[in-house]
Amino acid sequence: MKGMYPAHFCNGIWGFYYDFVPWIYFFHYNMQLATFPLETAGHPELLETFYNFRINQLPHAQLFARKIKGTSGAFYTDVCDCLGRMDTGTDLNCTCGAQIALSLYNHYLYSGDESYLKEKALPIMKEVAAFYLDMLKIGDDGYYHIYGTQGYEGSPILDDSITDLVMIRALFGTLCDILPAEEAAKYKERLDKLVPYVTVDMLGEEVEDGRFTFGIGEGEKIRGDKVLSVGLQCDKGQYIRKTYGNPARDYYGFPDTEMAPVFPAGLIGIKDKGTELYNLIYNSICLHHTAGMEEGPFGKNSAESVCMGWCMMPIYLARMGLGDFLRKFQAETIST
Repeated sequence: MKGMYPAHFCNGIWGFYYDFVPWIYFFHYNMQLATFPLETAGHPELLETFYNFRINQLPHAQLFARKIKGTSGAFYTDVCDCLGRMDTGTDLNCTCGAQIALSLYNHYLYSGDESYLKEKALPIMKEVAAFYLDMLKIGDDGYYHIYGTQGYEGSPILDDSITDLVMIRALFGTLCDILPAEEAAKYKERLDKLVPYVTVDMLGEEVEDGRFTFGIGEGEKIRGDKVLSVGLQCDKGQYIRKTYGNPARDYYGFPDTEMAPVFPAGLIGIKDKGTELYNLIYNSICLHHTAGMEEGPFGKNSAESVCMGWCMMPIYLARMGLGDFLRKFQAETIST
């Protein structure tokens, strides 16, 4: 973690075949698996290389925003090389920059170093916010919308992707908290008119007698009959989900998109227990695929339906205060 470049998410220091490294580039979300716990564990110094890499990448992100997206500000793609040059093949996943910016802000919160905030964190926060200001478009309904993006890696192209909406709320909200009112006015105006989240019905097969029939919450009572949508799928013109009780209905791509308000945005947590948004996310969590394979390779928890394991499920469960689910999920992950 203290080398010239951030720790790579594949192999770590344990190369299994000479210098071969699969997925040799730097993948934003995957890389963070090595960084998420370090500050909480009391080792923020181990993140200096990672954050300096992202800070030094800013000119590339600004150039990419202008040349590829036609916006001002800075756009960080999901994939880049060791020099910070970015991949045009992942230019529809727009949330990485906001996650990076807020990680820098979080780094400041752990240190209390005001110079770090002013010189390193805030410039990137403002540049990523400028990108989102240009991406947001006012609709006929009077709300600001974001069109034609992806909800993480591999999702269909969506209008009003929930991942963008939550990261805009998190980033703009933070800027409103720390900047003078006059400077923050443009962010507040967008927040006040940002399109609400959309909900969709759970399927009949997912519920019986008011209880879940699938997932880690199988047998538990439902909390209402709706879940959050991940956005409007552009080529089909309908609001869709990522997480279904029946895994055959999932689209391919990074998991758990509906849980974005919990993590990485940090907008919802145990403090919100009992609210409508908490309950919507709770329903999606209960429908999430199990990590266990108790019924053998051809049962309902077979390899085709088991959680892929590199989702953030333990983080969601902890932040939602679902300790019983968390203990069961961790035990299943280890045994699997």
